[in-house]
Amino acid sequence: MQPANHEIIRINPELNMRYSVLTVTNVYTAMHWHDSIEILYVTEGELSVTVNNKNYRLHRDDFIVIDRKTIHSTSNKRKTRYLLIQIPYSFLKQFIPNVDFIRFSGICSLLEKDNRDILNSMRNTLSQLSYLYEHQYDGYHMRYFSLLFSFLDCLFTHYREELSSSEIKKTEKYIERLSLITEYVENHYQEPITLREAAQILSINPEYFSRFFKKYMGITFLEYVYSIRLQSAYQEIINTDLPIQEIQERNGFTSPKIFSRMFREQYGKTPREIRKSASASSSRLLTGEL
Repeated sequence: MQPANHEIIRINPELNMRYSVLTVTNVYTAMHWHDSIEILYVTEGELSVTVNNKNYRLHRDDFIVIDRKTIHSTSNKRKTRYLLIQIPYSFLKQFIPNVDFIRFSGICSLLEKDNRDILNSMRNTLSQLSYLYEHQYDGYHMRYFSLLFSFLDCLFTHYREELSSSEIKKTEKYIERLSLITEYVENHYQEPITLREAAQILSINPEYFSRFFKKYMGITFLEYVYSIRLQSAYQEIINTDLPIQEIQERNGFTSPKIFSRMFREQYGKTPREIRKSASASSSRLLTGEL
């Protein structure tokens, strides 16, 4: 059984991969993974990234590379602009036939103490890719792939690690198990969900399930459930006119006090403050002030 991708990748059809420059404020993406290599390069603001239970705070000119099937999340509290590239497995397989036996791990500009020339070369390439996105002249695709292959060559030459068959099987096994759980949560987060119910999906006892989930996701099962609920509530707050209390109840929160506290902890503002900010941004956009 092929594990389901936890995140659906938005593909740029002309490139067969995701290539975007995003400007975001107060955004949180819950723990997830996908079958693509993800590259994040910050050009403005600050982006917090958690990868395999390690936290990174990226600022201007910082970047991070997140490998396939690697559990991660992103968040920010203030206006942040960053380049996002997601390179699908099918694309990589064409040029790296043994990609299944290769891992690219721990690649972040914040961690580099040696190989400064390599780091600066990679950063310069990402800077050019960010600029290119803003100036997509006719035939820009050739320049895009030239820069991308330069980056991938550096990645492959200096940062690849060989994997054994047993390591691959272990990764496939826990990703397959987690896929069943995250799919269940995404289909039922509006309802009461217990740890015991989740453990039954994998036919294991609750105690073992609790340890398993925390080990690989970096958070408890209930924390994950709440993160999905908050993520959904946030989207409804900024994109609908539904009353806050109705949104709270629709997303599985029974206590207004707990909902407000958790929401503020995650997004830095109350639900009403977020809605007010979103409304003000939409008004400025409509009047051409942005």
